[in-house]
Order: sequence, then structure tokens, then C-alpha cells
Amino acid sequence: MKMEIEVDDGRIRKPEGWGIGINLVAEKGGQAADTAASIAQAHEALRPAWFQTWTVALGAEWMGFAPACERGWTGTNAPTEAEIAAVRGRTVLLLNEPEAIWIPEMAAQYTAVSLWRLRRVGVPFHWAAPSCNINGANMDWLAAYAQELWRLGGEMPTTWAIHLYSPKADWAETHLQRFWLWHRSHGGGRRVLITECGAGKGQDAGTQALMMPWFAGLLADRRVQGAAWFAAYDDEDRGHYPGVMDNEPR
Repeated sequence: MKMEIEVDDGRIRKPEGWGIGINLVAEKGGQAADTAASIAQAHEALRPAWFQTWTVALGAEWMGFAPACERGWTGTNAPTEAEIAAVRGRTVLLLNEPEAIWIPEMAAQYTAVSLWRLRRVGVPFHWAAPSCNINGANMDWLAAYAQELWRLGGEMPTTWAIHLYSPKADWAETHLQRFWLWHRSHGGGRRVLITECGAGKGQDAGTQALMMPWFAGLLADRRVQGAAWFAAYDDEDRGHYPGVMDNEPR
């Protein structure tokens, strides 16, 4: 697969053939950024194969939009039947790093039970889950999550969703091979969507640029349905993640 990386003033430009996480531009100059403008600018500039904005209700008119629901773990906050119906035919991304310490109540058992209930909203839909990291002990969380899904009747996501961050190719390869070992025995033959990937928190744009060709190679793997680079814009809310665009909607 052809992979082109343009670098301008140390900033990566236009990752070709990728999905992208279009995060919302942070407040600038005391004024909240225009969400629609932020999404439109990134979509126009990057022309991603697909993209997510961590919301399920953006709208079906966006080509390549992958609706995402971080809040799929409780009955009251689950997406409604109307929201799911509005994006019929698209794979809904459920959960976002539920294993993270900033969501301590998201035990694998509770998450699996909640998703089992969520799947019964009344409108059939394809779903990718759980978008958890696969480095270190996070794989143990994924294994426990899958075990609970099977205990509930053998149901598993239409597509497995994972996050993969690493500033070094050999580290990333170690994490990925451990995941594939698990997937071979327990993945049910389902394909994998890498809903976030990149060099990781605190890395500069140069490291991101060095890692992008390695991540691009994953797109040639038939087991991989797609991958989304994180992120479109600089993200300082969760630690520094250099984006691929300027942080100023035009």
C-alpha cells in the first residue's frame, strides 16, 4: 500500500489511506471552537478513508463517519434506538479505553454485561469493541472482557477494536504479536479495527512521523479492517499528542 508522509515545519501532513480521529479543537482565546468547522476542516484536508469523533449522533451525511459511543456501559446512558437507527448500516464503535484507570468502575464483567443489554436496544447493528489498549496488563483486561461475553451466550463484537500506541517499532511489535496470539485462539475469526494508533502521549511530531510507516504496514494485514491515526489536532487535554493539522479552524 502506498504511504506518503508530508512534513512541514515538523508537523505531519495528510496521512494517506488512513482513518483519523477528529478530536475537537480546544478552546482558543477564551472562545469555544466551532465543532462543525473543526470537523469539516479536518475532513476536507485529510480526506480520510474513515473517521470518528467519539460521538454517535454526528449524522449519516458524513462520508466515512464511524459513529462511536463511549457511554455504552450503563442503561441510562446507552445510545437510544433512534440514534442507532440513524446510523443503520454503519459499524458503531462501543466504549473507549474502558480499562483505563480514569474509569475504575469499568470492570470487564460489568462492561460485558452492560454491552449485552445494550445490544438489545431493538435495532440490529454491527459493533466494534472495546477499543482498549493492548500493551501490558491491558491484554488481561481484554481477555476477561471476552470471557464475560462468551459466558453470556457466546456473543462477541462484529469487529474487535483496539488501541495501539508506541514510540518504537519493536515495542509496538511485541504488543501486537501478543494480541495476535490471543486473537488466534479467542478472536472467533473476527477482523480487527485499530480505532486509535500513534507514537503515544508526550511524543513529538518527529517521532510520530517515524512511526507512521510502521503503522501503515498494518493496513496490509488481512486481519486488520482499518486503522485511525490519533489525532487530527494537537490534544493537550490527556497529555500531549501532536496532531496532523494546525489547531486553528479556518
